[in-house]
Amino acid sequence: GGITELDGDIRFDIPIDPRWTIVAAYQHVGQDDAPRTHKTVHAVPFNGSTVGSELRRDYNQRRDLGYVRAEFESDCGPIRSARLGVSIHRHWEERDRLRTRDREDLSGFKLYQYGVQYQMENPSRIGDWTWGVDYYHDESDTWRRNFVDGIPTGESIQGPFGDEGRYDLLGAFVQDDIDFGRFDLILGGRFTYASAFAGRVENPADGSVMEVEDSWTNFAGSIRGIYTFNDCWNCYAGVSQAFRAPTLYDLTAFEATSVFELPSPGLDPEQYLTAELGVKTQQQDLSGYASVWHTWIDDSIVRSPTGEEFEDTPVVRKDNIGDGWMWGWEAELAYRFKRDFVAFGNLSWMEGKVDQIDEGAGRIVRTWVSRGKPLTSFLGLRYEPQGGCGWVQLEWAYSMMEDRLSLRDQADTSRIPPGGTPAWSTLSLRGGYQIGRHVY
Repeated sequence: GGITELDGDIRFDIPIDPRWTIVAAYQHVGQDDAPRTHKTVHAVPFNGSTVGSELRRDYNQRRDLGYVRAEFESDCGPIRSARLGVSIHRHWEERDRLRTRDREDLSGFKLYQYGVQYQMENPSRIGDWTWGVDYYHDESDTWRRNFVDGIPTGESIQGPFGDEGRYDLLGAFVQDDIDFGRFDLILGGRFTYASAFAGRVENPADGSVMEVEDSWTNFAGSIRGIYTFNDCWNCYAGVSQAFRAPTLYDLTAFEATSVFELPSPGLDPEQYLTAELGVKTQQQDLSGYASVWHTWIDDSIVRSPTGEEFEDTPVVRKDNIGDGWMWGWEAELAYRFKRDFVAFGNLSWMEGKVDQIDEGAGRIVRTWVSRGKPLTSFLGLRYEPQGGCGWVQLEWAYSMMEDRLSLRDQADTSRIPPGGTPAWSTLSLRGGYQIGRHVY
């Protein structure tokens, strides 16, 4: 059967006075019986991909996000703008898996996230400053219930990741935008503190219950320059650091998706350094940009196949061995002609290599990153009469074959055929009409 989905969002902007506004918003996503068909006997193989062995693997999920934010805007004074917000995010997901005609399990998680965000902007003699803090606290429960012929046979220690979990993420950031006439210099920095705890995690060595707890700190900086040639052209260049702390899923996952992951406590954060260079133009009938970037990777968490299988799924191990690099480029162009027509398109490409463990060879090898992106293009033609209420758009998307596979991707034969993902293209026709002044 098909997927049942119900989505919605609503937002209110309530002016209090000329400088203060209250924003309140709510979002909901609900999805039922979303199948992961490639892991079941109902999968349709293509280009030599394998078929799964399960009879059913369906997912149900609910996501609700609500937030309230106070916004301040002023054209004068020491503070030009300020924002203070609070948010609540609830995410629930459950997987229904029928492994054989008599063996079934239900696994899932329930996550609550509470957040506070504050940001302020103020001018000074040494630039326009933006600074702020944000804090998020997550609480999670996970489960896996097993059945034989519909009769409960017990619960596992944990669900997809460690049970009785908590995760805290605290950040403080500052940025200064200094105007030198045609040249803007933007300096920024961010301090991050992250901590993770899971009270019930299955020890893969002996099946006992263990706790996982860890914390990390980091400071990441950036420098960026923008040079304006004239009213139509500018160029930019920058160097920035990035930091990603291990998540509860990285540390405690005991779950079969396209691969089977085991708990891996003791992981370190990932570190990145990116340099970029680009040019932009905005003219009366023409706009576009082109950019190139290079990222150096340090301690990336890599999932390498072990050569073993669990529940008919390749088992992977997680390690901070993923030193390597990625680089790529992208370009976009839009041109308005004959007043009512706009032709547009973009091209993008990337490649990269990181260290991975080749269990068969018993050594670390440097090979392609997972989920690499081949040459991808998107072309379109839009007809939008000036002063009219409607529009229609023809789109063509194309992607070349992706045969640069990581060791993990090579083992994931239920999703990725031997030799890589074939090239694909789509042709779409879309349109819209504005019914009234406030109805689209």
